[in-house]
Amino acid sequence: MKSKSIYNIALAVTILLLPLLGGKVNNTATADGGEENEVLQAEQDGRPVGLANHILKKDKVTLAEGSRPAITQEDYEKYKKLFPDACDVKLGEGAKKGEAGYIIVSYSKNSKAAQKGCTLDLYTNLEKKIEFEVFLKNDNGGGPEGCVKEENDNYNDNVLPFAYSHPADLSEIQKEPILGKSGKGCKSEICLEETCIQKTGLELRWIRFKNETIDDVNLLLNPIGSPAYKQAKEDMKKFNEEPPVYPTVKVERTEYSVQFKTVDPETKYKEYNCTHNPVGNVLIPMTWEIIGANSNQKKKHLLVFHFLPQKASRIIEWSRPRHLSKRLTIEYNKIEAKGDPTEPPEPKKEPKVRKFPPNGPECEELRILFSTEFYDLMTVVPPTTTTTTTTTSTQTTTAQVTTEKSKSSALTIIFVIVVVLLCSSCSGAVVYFVFLKKGKDSDGDKSKMDDKGTKSKKDDKGNKSKTDKDSKSANSEAATNSKVKDAEEGKKEGTSSTAIEETKSMGKI
Repeated sequence: MKSKSIYNIALAVTILLLPLLGGKVNNTATADGGEENEVLQAEQDGRPVGLANHILKKDKVTLAEGSRPAITQEDYEKYKKLFPDACDVKLGEGAKKGEAGYIIVSYSKNSKAAQKGCTLDLYTNLEKKIEFEVFLKNDNGGGPEGCVKEENDNYNDNVLPFAYSHPADLSEIQKEPILGKSGKGCKSEICLEETCIQKTGLELRWIRFKNETIDDVNLLLNPIGSPAYKQAKEDMKKFNEEPPVYPTVKVERTEYSVQFKTVDPETKYKEYNCTHNPVGNVLIPMTWEIIGANSNQKKKHLLVFHFLPQKASRIIEWSRPRHLSKRLTIEYNKIEAKGDPTEPPEPKKEPKVRKFPPNGPECEELRILFSTEFYDLMTVVPPTTTTTTTTTSTQTTTAQVTTEKSKSSALTIIFVIVVVLLCSSCSGAVVYFVFLKKGKDSDGDKSKMDDKGTKSKKDDKGNKSKTDKDSKSANSEAATNSKVKDAEEGKKEGTSSTAIEETKSMGKI
């Protein structure tokens, strides 16, 4: 009982120490990587990702059974029947032949992607970054000139919102940008609900800039819900040439960019920012190492890519501030009255994020093109079941997934176990020595009491034995006297009875 009690106390102390130990480990991770890394850690703690519910643990993923690259368009069409939320994809001619080609993902007005969103699973050889090219199609509407109109009033005509790396809060991002709790740290007066954005994806906008000498097509890349954008442009005539000119989009951990290959680097507009941390508040691109990938497999990482519905975006309006326009009009009138032909400068336009989503795109298709140099389209072939001619045997062929444990995870687990055991040992030792002396004193007192009780019991037993012996002797003597008396009385009664019988006998004579 004594050892069991000490063990229970030691166990209780160990349990109380575990939260403190866990808190120290968590604080260390937060200090090293910040709040952002802590959130990423929580998001990656063993959960399904992608269309086929691949299992993610830390930074590695176990693919669903039957996962393999799509070789033909037919392979992918079968895949779409299994997973209705898959994006509309076409394999380019080059990709079908195994040459450098494209995986073409389409986004059009009233399509499934524009209404509800869609998801794409890709093998990739890129780590922690995403790269793709973009284009648009408007063959039946007069080409790009017919659907990409001049900016301002047509700023929201062709918006393509997207996300990546299957964030845990994807369902929220599909509805709208996730807002923070205040407007501190951003230009809140132009932002949605005058509040800074906490987490959001990215979006592409196609617009046109045209005057007497310039006719450019512009591609903008901005955080969803934030007017701050990066811009690349190309002459409209070159944009229509064959082969087409594809601008490139890159999303990395520390920045994102858009670039036409034939012109100067992009221009950046940061002043109209609705995120207090432009890097941390935009989704971070993550590709996960595939567990059990073949040694000869070149693309050993998984990228999950998402087209978001139009409702995930927000209309951004650009207009001149009213007070500036009024002031400039007064200045212009003064100049005109003096006969000076000089006109006042054009007032700068400012954006405002509205709560309404766009309703596009106006072009037939907005396209994202993943080069097969970096990506392969993933499909899942379900397990097949075949029955032999015998009535009792059924043969099932199931794709196997090889798993291996992460060495770093194993080392972490071993470290935690060692620390817990050390804490348990120390706690047990402390508790044992604290209660050992007390236990000995208690045992001594108990021994004395037991000796006294034993002696008392022996005395009682002796007295009881003597009393019982005296009682038995008295009872024996009384019994003997009683027998003698009864014998005497019996003798007298016997004599009297004989005399009466003799008298009766004489009477009969």
